[in-house]
Amino acid sequence: MYYQTVSVLETHFMKTISLFFFLLFALQHMFAQNYVDVAKVSYSSTQINYQGQSASSRMNAFDAMFLSPLQIAPSAHLLLGGDFNLRSLELNNNATDHTFYNAMLRLGVSKVFNPKWNGYIAALPKFASDYDSNFGSSLMLGGLAMLKRVRSENLTWKVGLYGSQEAYGFFGTPILGIFYRTPDEKLTIDASLPLWADANYALNNKKTTSVGLDFIAIRRSFFMGRDNADQRYVENNEISFTPYFQYAALESKLLLRLKAGYSATDFGLYSANDNKMTAISAININDDRTRLNQDIKGGLQVKIEATIRLGVKR
Repeated sequence: MYYQTVSVLETHFMKTISLFFFLLFALQHMFAQNYVDVAKVSYSSTQINYQGQSASSRMNAFDAMFLSPLQIAPSAHLLLGGDFNLRSLELNNNATDHTFYNAMLRLGVSKVFNPKWNGYIAALPKFASDYDSNFGSSLMLGGLAMLKRVRSENLTWKVGLYGSQEAYGFFGTPILGIFYRTPDEKLTIDASLPLWADANYALNNKKTTSVGLDFIAIRRSFFMGRDNADQRYVENNEISFTPYFQYAALESKLLLRLKAGYSATDFGLYSANDNKMTAISAININDDRTRLNQDIKGGLQVKIEATIRLGVKR
């Protein structure tokens, strides 16, 4: 069964601004390379399959983000932005469509310590639920910190920590990454694992067309229903591998991508009163929860994406 998507703005997750956690996914485009993505909008449709059934359905998704770095000192910027994501799907085959929203504020500071070292830290509070009379009770806090070592004009190493409060407990992960660009600037690799990675190769000298492959891993949760004894939540896990074709317009300030690949997508339904657990990257600790819906598996994903990218000085 196919269902419809609604619109509004995007993404992510949070617990406290504990020990260097979370800013990475939004702010890493600040000093790892000589550009910053100030806005991104995407729409995707993913086939989903239900365990034990031959029938399939679709998950429709809308994601948007914006980021505005404001200079507050010669070597420091205030990082202000926001994300919104929407996911619409059937939690069980031939059941009612459910739509979940994640609205997040990005607020942080980036600092260049010297020509070799720079970094940032940020708070990322979010409201994540189906927004059914539960917006105020769906607040979750989180944060991230990133430290970067510039080895050369074309190579930067990254290390960080990310953490967030979730409906099921706490999620955290260390982050290791790299930014590398070949001297001819045709091949670019930008990775912050285990969260995401992107490889892009220009097909012409003007770099107006290119092909690439990206990897995105998402782990978050949404409260569902009113804030009472019967409240439930869904744990959303997505791992996507999507080759893409990119066209760069307006002197490479506007990037248009058409993507098609595979996305492993799951939405587990649980009672909000069930046992809590801790998740470190892909590992669950003390997970004693009882799942209330059938397992969901992913399939082919098709996505269109537009990015506004501005150049910055190193």
